[in-house]
Amino acid sequence: MANTIVGQTQSLTSMLKCVASNATPILRILQVNLHKCEPAMSQLRKAAPHHQIDIILAQEPYFNKDEIRGIPDRWRTWVSNNGKAAIIAPSSIKIASLTPLDNCVAVKVQLQNKSCTLISAYSSPLEDIEPTLLEIQDLLDSIQGESFIIGADLNGHHTSWGYNDTSPRGRAIEDMINLKRMILINPVGAPPTFFHTNGTVGRPDLTLTSNNDMAQKIDWQVLNEETFSDHAYIKIEVKIERNSLSFHRFKTKYGGHQKFIQKIKAIAASYIDPLSNSSTKTELDEIINNLHLQIIEACKSSYRQKRQEINRPPAWWTQDLDITKKKVGALRRRAQRAPVEVKRGACIIYARERAKYRRILLKTRRRAWKKFCSEASNPYGRQYKAIFKKGRPPSDLFQHLSAGGNELDFAESILKTLYPETPHQPVPPHNTPATPADMNISHREIKSIIKGLNKTKAPGFDGIDNIILQQIHRASPELLFVLFNKCLQLGLFPTGFKIGVIVLFYKEGKQQDDPKSYRPISLLPALGKLLEKIITQRLNYHLKSTNQQDPKQFGFKEGTSIDNALTSLVDKIYEYKRQKLHVAVISVDIKGAFDNPTMPRFLRSSTNAAAPPTSGESSRAYSKTERWLSQPTTG
Repeated sequence: MANTIVGQTQSLTSMLKCVASNATPILRILQVNLHKCEPAMSQLRKAAPHHQIDIILAQEPYFNKDEIRGIPDRWRTWVSNNGKAAIIAPSSIKIASLTPLDNCVAVKVQLQNKSCTLISAYSSPLEDIEPTLLEIQDLLDSIQGESFIIGADLNGHHTSWGYNDTSPRGRAIEDMINLKRMILINPVGAPPTFFHTNGTVGRPDLTLTSNNDMAQKIDWQVLNEETFSDHAYIKIEVKIERNSLSFHRFKTKYGGHQKFIQKIKAIAASYIDPLSNSSTKTELDEIINNLHLQIIEACKSSYRQKRQEINRPPAWWTQDLDITKKKVGALRRRAQRAPVEVKRGACIIYARERAKYRRILLKTRRRAWKKFCSEASNPYGRQYKAIFKKGRPPSDLFQHLSAGGNELDFAESILKTLYPETPHQPVPPHNTPATPADMNISHREIKSIIKGLNKTKAPGFDGIDNIILQQIHRASPELLFVLFNKCLQLGLFPTGFKIGVIVLFYKEGKQQDDPKSYRPISLLPALGKLLEKIITQRLNYHLKSTNQQDPKQFGFKEGTSIDNALTSLVDKIYEYKRQKLHVAVISVDIKGAFDNPTMPRFLRSSTNAAAPPTSGESSRAYSKTERWLSQPTTG
């Protein structure tokens, strides 16, 4: 038991060495009603990086084929059930999503290690406002005690936010604000947030927060620039530090290998003898953990780290568009400030120039897209991926069971659902058949496996990818030779190699708040996957050479695939049809068949197969894998 605790502590230390803490002093939010307009979405792509926006609270986004259009592929969206309220953010922002409602959508971010809920809501002037207000109240009830910011277009008039009159909708909104003791951020004398080309102005867009302390840390500003919507951009700066964690990712395709190789040679010289002389699992595990840390530090000092710039202007934006945008913005301001007697003429000029700018914007974007497609040289290159294989990032943490709690609570709840703890079952005593011991792993065996590694595979928590693994072997083949042979000899799978970072990928069409609707992928350290590959090949060779593989097994078996299974099935069907017999096919899909195998059953199967003792012992040690849930990492 003590050895297990020591191993877990060392593994946690290794993982923390690979985590970068990113602190941003200000959270920048952009609030806007996009009027279901495609040019407004295109304009937003330029405005967001220009103002260094982190999160967008949008109402009435542009939809096409049940999907928000006009945003970069690597950005993510959370949308209300009616599609009229949305939250948009680049994938570099760590967010936990709550279950969307009909008229509202909400997410959580971490501000100074505390959860803050961001809500986007919309209520059409042609619909009853009560359902939207009730949804907002239900959301606030579920996050009692937590800070929140609401960006909403509720289409209500009230003198409290700058109108000359108060409508029934405005009174209902005011009642909700008083009931929930919210603070209205909109100053009474603020510029209008709505301006139509006919000269009509209004202030339907409201920003609300939880308390005075939060309100004092918020700067609220209406931006006087063209949006291609009747609504203006509202820039909200929350002066609270936003913290996020990410794993290191190294730019291994861009050099640094020679420096890394020299460092590995020095490390190998000091670790080969201790590895060879280790005599217990505990001693070996500690040495390997220290070696792992040394390799990670060598990577940090040899390779540049990835800094993915996701929030950047669109590639098709030109200087001419900038000039035209400034001209239209000046005409908009002139129309807003014009005296009554000349206001109509100023609005007509503004509307005409705005329409020209809109045509130029769409023409420029489409011309750039046409040029991009015409330059295709590889039929499966960037153009193909841009159209058919969108770069969707992993899913975020999401609400499970209730809206209360922070990201850690959400992660623990999801993990327990995906990987439930199986009750401990004592393994019955058994007689281990006498089988010959494994042969030592050869240099040729390691070299053959490393040569065939896929260089595009994502690394584990340590950031060591297969390219780095190849450089380690190039620098010191003896280091890996001694390391893996000693693990096989003592029946150890190192604790640090068993930490899996779980990322979730959403299965389209499934219920979004159900963990079973997500495909979990476990990212394991490359060194551990290499050792796993060696053990797996040896076990498969043993099963094949002793004729223990069922001829009807097609999965998890070298040299066979789904094609072989289909061919076998079709051959059987034709065989029975020739005999003029009826054929019925029954297909059975066992849900989660490979998710939670029990340890006693695994040990029993390994023993019955008479697996070589060292490979069997190492595989049993590997089965006790630790898991960590992670949001998308940088890189």
